[in-house]
Amino acid sequence: MIDIHKLDGNNVRIMGSSERNFTISMQPCTAYVTKVGDPANPNLAARALQEQAALALATEHCPDVPPRYLPINETNAIGVKVERLTNLGRVSTDTMIDTIDRLQTIPHSDTLPTFNSGHYRDQPESHADYLLSIGAFRGLTSRECDYILARTGNLADAIHPFGTTFVHTDIQRRHFGTSPKDGRIKLFDFDQAHFGNELEDFAFLSTRHPRAASKVQAHLEAKFADEPNKAILLKDALEFMHIHFLLKAMVDRTVQSRGRPFDVAARFYGRLALGLGT
Repeated sequence: MIDIHKLDGNNVRIMGSSERNFTISMQPCTAYVTKVGDPANPNLAARALQEQAALALATEHCPDVPPRYLPINETNAIGVKVERLTNLGRVSTDTMIDTIDRLQTIPHSDTLPTFNSGHYRDQPESHADYLLSIGAFRGLTSRECDYILARTGNLADAIHPFGTTFVHTDIQRRHFGTSPKDGRIKLFDFDQAHFGNELEDFAFLSTRHPRAASKVQAHLEAKFADEPNKAILLKDALEFMHIHFLLKAMVDRTVQSRGRPFDVAARFYGRLALGLGT
């Protein structure tokens, strides 16, 4: 997700953490946006290369999904130059669901990280440990962590039957826009793309846009109707992923702060959605 942190002329600083700090350049009257970071920062450089690799795969196998782009690999900057889109956020739930399905046709490639079931199983505990460590006011209490981990522990096995596919990681309305060149709706912000559980993008979409959840659920029920080993576990698997993303959002709002009012509201919503009250 692109989090605007500070505006400086035509440059927009994002990802408030000093560890991950891209610069978005949007020059007036140009047809592209430049997203770069400092190659001396290993974490940032890795994410920039990850975005280049993901865009290359998407362009090859689903050319109508990503915007046109050029990689940037210079001494003092690494990243991408992408087509400047218009009408950001004007996309239907059906189009977002269809985009996920199309991206899942991309064949596996070693150019991107691959996450297995063990990775997902470990995430709730990792997030809970962090939220416990920062104290109950900003995070969670020990009792709340135990409650959440008991839930995820009972649900974790449900994700195993689901396959490994291309995952964008951040499917939401604000990451879609219209190409001025061909009028097609495009998806951008691929810097955390990877290969992982086939429910991940669907679960994130449902969590990020709760009003889309019923359509996502119906789509997946139809998709797996002929795969009973998946259909019977679908509800539990989605719930596991939902809890994972709610915990991750609470962590992100402390690690990558957008400003106190938004962060407090995000944590409030996370607690409410996790059934913890306020």
